[in-house]
Amino acid sequence: SISRATSGSNMYSLLGAGGADADTMPKRTPSGRGTTRKPSVDQAPQAPPDTPLRRKLNLLPRTVSSANTNEDSAGDEDKPESDEEQAATTKSMTEQEAKAKVDEDVKEFFNIRDVNEGEKSFADLPDEHKSKLVDKLASKALDLKEADVKLVAELFDKAASNGCPPSAFEDGLAGIMEFLDDTATDVPQAYNFMARLLRGTKLPQATVESLADKIYVDGDPVTKPKDKLLKAYATLA
Repeated sequence: SISRATSGSNMYSLLGAGGADADTMPKRTPSGRGTTRKPSVDQAPQAPPDTPLRRKLNLLPRTVSSANTNEDSAGDEDKPESDEEQAATTKSMTEQEAKAKVDEDVKEFFNIRDVNEGEKSFADLPDEHKSKLVDKLASKALDLKEADVKLVAELFDKAASNGCPPSAFEDGLAGIMEFLDDTATDVPQAYNFMARLLRGTKLPQATVESLADKIYVDGDPVTKPKDKLLKAYATLA
């Protein structure tokens, strides 16, 4: 019995020793080799390299000479007016100013007889005053010769091509058209002259016929004034 107890205690001591050894034995990897851990080494951060200090620059304020300032202001004065500024100047024209300008421009046009200069007169007037220029030019031409009528018709053509509204021609000729038959008493070519002026305006046929309806008729003539005008107008096509 003593030998059994001794052998039993020896067996338990061996098992206990085996358990302690198991804790200290290295673990095996799937390849069967034991793994060992390397101690980590703390690396101290490296100090940044010394950078040379830059010398601070002292910037002086920039000065502008009076000569440059004068040149800039002179350059602004030389700049032409923009389209908006020109339009604002044109739109500010009063009724009295427009009439005075029309009288002066018509007088100058028949003196220099330059269609390009005459077209500038149309461009300088606001649209609401262009009919005054049409009326003045047509009235003056009817009192002169055929060459003057052709000159005004050429001017009307150029103005119409450069954006003069049709209403300016229609309104400008309406008053003259009303008394065209009376004008023909003193100017036998009045119908032919008016027909040529109408051709220059490039107005549509319907507008021309509407203007012809405005001719005042005294009595019941054999040939109506409207028919006279439209016949003369058709021959110039």
